[in-house]
Amino acid sequence: MADLELRLVVEGFDVDDEQQVAALYDNFDAVVSSICGVNVVTLTVIDGERRLAAARSAVARLEHVTGARVIDLDLDLVDAGEIAERAGLSRQAVNLLATGQRGSGFPAPFALPGGHRVWTWASVNIWLAQHRPERADPLEHLTRQEQRQLAAWLATRHQAHSVDLLCRRIELTLGTDDRSASFTGDGDWPPAATIDHRALNRLLVPLASYRDSTRSDSVIMA
Repeated sequence: MADLELRLVVEGFDVDDEQQVAALYDNFDAVVSSICGVNVVTLTVIDGERRLAAARSAVARLEHVTGARVIDLDLDLVDAGEIAERAGLSRQAVNLLATGQRGSGFPAPFALPGGHRVWTWASVNIWLAQHRPERADPLEHLTRQEQRQLAAWLATRHQAHSVDLLCRRIELTLGTDDRSASFTGDGDWPPAATIDHRALNRLLVPLASYRDSTRSDSVIMA
């Protein structure tokens, strides 16, 4: 079984929180970096035969042990210079590969911001593993299709989490005996006296149905 590298964008993780950091390092082979104020946790996990399943399991476990929330997948974008550095090649050699003047099948750039070519490191490393294995990173990486699937799964979980929070707010409001009391939530939730409880009940039914369906698919973590 190969080791799989995952780069995950997280919120609610404080690098100065000793307990949170210890929980991460006690349970994972991990590195935390802050990129433009965004925390990225890089995990190395044993992927077995089902890489997406291993990735989802790692996300759930990371959230459980640290209390942080994974909100996206970091694609680890690299330019020609970074590819050259990681693969131990000259920049000229990378440009020859990228333009098809040397070798074949080198991946197309992921994007061209400002006319500047960038690739996902995963796509480049998969090509290196097939054509220049001595230059490849020994870690496994998700393919672009797998990255899309994992990103879609994370987006669904994030949406489901938001729905779950809204359902809880509605349920708390409907369940209060003091209809003049305000809900002490995120700030803009109105006093219960101003709310049409029958309308809230009608709103809650489809929301709760969606919430319960996503729970059954294990997309909401307790």
